[in-house]
Amino acid sequence: MRKGEKRKLDILASAENLFYLQGYNRTTIEEILEPLGCSKGSFYHHFDSKMQVLEQIAAERISISYDLFQENARTGGLDRLNDILYYASPFHQEGVGFLSVMMALSLQQESAVVQHGMDVARRSLFFPVLQETLAHLRDQNKAFWREESLPALVWDAHTAFCQTLVREVCDSLATEESMTANSLSLLRAARFQWERLLDLPFDSIRIIDAAELTSNINAAYGRLRHFLPESEKAVQTQMRGAH
Repeated sequence: MRKGEKRKLDILASAENLFYLQGYNRTTIEEILEPLGCSKGSFYHHFDSKMQVLEQIAAERISISYDLFQENARTGGLDRLNDILYYASPFHQEGVGFLSVMMALSLQQESAVVQHGMDVARRSLFFPVLQETLAHLRDQNKAFWREESLPALVWDAHTAFCQTLVREVCDSLATEESMTANSLSLLRAARFQWERLLDLPFDSIRIIDAAELTSNINAAYGRLRHFLPESEKAVQTQMRGAH
């Protein structure tokens, strides 16, 4: 590995660690560079801004999620479909740290550019596998649809579900509404949508277990409290249980 490439990776690793520990907005370029002993000139040789660093970390998070899918995905049609939806969401266990970073940005309405880049990267990796899996299910008479555009539409619906769930959780922080109730209601609606639109067997779509979703969002919220300490005064309730 060339020296310049190693320096770039070191900057990304330092930034990612600090973003997880104290959030994106609280992290300065100087803090990123301090443990590396390099100058701002070195930083700007590789990146245009701190936001570009976050965008590259986000793209790497998507790539890691796809690698996890490839390592752990089951071969059965419906099981494989659920695995695609699980790893193509930001709520799986390995994504909790970055989810908290994105939640903090979402609260301050600064996540749009990064979120768009993540959506594009996620689609480029996962959607071809989704199309292949759905075609296999249709060949086995386990799924049915008439319009060939439907797989793209349900993929967009899954993306919208993930975005809406993050937004609802962030809204819950401000309004003290139950994160558990809102999150699980959206999860049930997403499951129902997949089953109805693709004529899948009843209760065949899980996306993520309710208990795991509850636990992971609560963990992300716990991290978020360190990024936005003022939210501790506004939020009195935490997620409890899954129904």
